[in-house]
Amino acid sequence: MDNLIQENKNLMREDLKKSFAEVLKVTLGIVKKRGTETYDYIKVQRIDQRTCKWVIEKRSRPNMIGLRFEEQVLQPLIKDLRKCFPWYGTSVGTPETGHFRIDAAYLLRIALNNLLEQFNSCSIESTQLDEFIQRFLDSFEQPTIELKIVAPIVNLTLSGASTVLAEDQWQIRQMTDDELTELYGRRIVLPGSMGDFSVQRCAFITKINTRVTTTNDAGPLPSEPFVELNQMLQRIELAFRTFKSGPIGIQGQWISSTDNNPLIPGTTSRRHLDYIPLGAYELCPDEVHDFLKHYRLLKAVHHPALEMACQRLAIAGVRSDPRDKIIDSAIGMEAILLGGKDQGELRYRFSMNYASLFEKPEERMEKFREARDIYDIRSKLVHGSELSDISIGKRKFSLKDAALHVTETLRSLVKRLLRDSNPNLYFGDDYWKSRILGLSQQSQELRVSNDMVDQCGDPAGFPADK
Repeated sequence: MDNLIQENKNLMREDLKKSFAEVLKVTLGIVKKRGTETYDYIKVQRIDQRTCKWVIEKRSRPNMIGLRFEEQVLQPLIKDLRKCFPWYGTSVGTPETGHFRIDAAYLLRIALNNLLEQFNSCSIESTQLDEFIQRFLDSFEQPTIELKIVAPIVNLTLSGASTVLAEDQWQIRQMTDDELTELYGRRIVLPGSMGDFSVQRCAFITKINTRVTTTNDAGPLPSEPFVELNQMLQRIELAFRTFKSGPIGIQGQWISSTDNNPLIPGTTSRRHLDYIPLGAYELCPDEVHDFLKHYRLLKAVHHPALEMACQRLAIAGVRSDPRDKIIDSAIGMEAILLGGKDQGELRYRFSMNYASLFEKPEERMEKFREARDIYDIRSKLVHGSELSDISIGKRKFSLKDAALHVTETLRSLVKRLLRDSNPNLYFGDDYWKSRILGLSQQSQELRVSNDMVDQCGDPAGFPADK
């Protein structure tokens, strides 16, 4: 019985190939008879990664605008399509790229575009046409489609052409000339142009498998791999912004099938709406290991207070107003230093808890004053006070420099907690009291892994817990 069913499917498939070939030949003949009826378009292509050179050239192709398909020509093809594909006449696609109504006219337009793209001619040999139709129809038989996701990263430079950030599922690297052309060339932009389509050289790149669905399916929600991918992108962006200073972020996502599947015409783009200011963010080869370690540590964070501190640090990194930088960074510090149930004397506890992270008594006094000044500056800004000369501890700052100083103070605090073998203990009700009182039992529970300290470093010079 199974053999008979398969044999019947094969016969229907052969009928479909014949009817599809006949309609394509008729249509190619119509396009060819138009002769000089072409339309011009501009091709923008990246040709030199080293010199960032692009070329813009005028091209032409047969004009299919207004091309109509006669009903009597399409009827045999429609009949065979209905036999072979139950989804014919519905909207088919993937949850990530959208759905498109699949009918004979739609399939013919996609096939003609692919043919002209591949051969750039209406004169195609029968064997070439048969091979093309075989590949074209095979793509409809697959229950899943492999998608390539490219997410350009704004302002990122990887010094050294071979520098690559890679995990099991993804990599961040410089894009090839072909990838840059695919993303930006068709949008007719110039290198370095501003706005939504500014050209970025480095990108997050990965592949996922997703299911083919129809709009008749119950709730075509994004696939689990795509949901996980977006969560991963958010973590990577957070890791960049908390690892070191500099404006950086994800420009968007460009999604395409890896085999030009006709169910996914072209490339689907999803813009990210975050504003990312002008600037530079360079990652050197000797920082790659430390960054990947930082990313893995950040990925393991589950405490809401530490999450809040990291998010505030990330937001502060792309703020253009220094006052906003200070407010966000101070809030991030509060999330760490004012944890627990005790909510009295916030200013005093904020300063004392920060000072307790340092060993020498004179250093603790200096850090106490710095934290107290940061808390006061944040309070004045929140309540609308104007600030001119700003003092933090023994040093004076302009508003802009003070914002950078407070942001880096939060960054050092976040990195200290990430390095710790159990950062959740920092948010216990008695941690800060025990630390201030010098209780040894608490100190032993919070021993820092020496290999993490060696790999990540400590920009603020915090001493490790003994």
